[in-house]
Amino acid sequence: MSGAEARSELEVGGAPPPPVAPVRIRDVGELRERRVRARRNRRLARIDVGVGVALALVLLLVAPGLAIVALVALLALAATIGSLLVARVRGRRARSRPR
Repeated sequence: MSGAEARSELEVGGAPPPPVAPVRIRDVGELRERRVRARRNRRLARIDVGVGVALALVLLLVAPGLAIVALVALLALAATIGSLLVARVRGRRARSRPR
């Protein structure tokens, strides 16, 4: 490419794009396993929340003493949220460990 062509290319399109370094994946199997594990954890978290909400609703609808049932339902929801938080903390600790 001559100098005139290079100048005209820069004038029309701006500076040439910087070179892109290729992304290296150590092992495709490892990546796939991490994705499957993450998908399973998200599904389990949704199931935990669903079970907690369902139990709270059943207790509120079935039991005659609403005040006591409301307390039990709140405890069930708190336990579910606690379970999710513990799982999240464990996941962060596992990710922060050097490999």
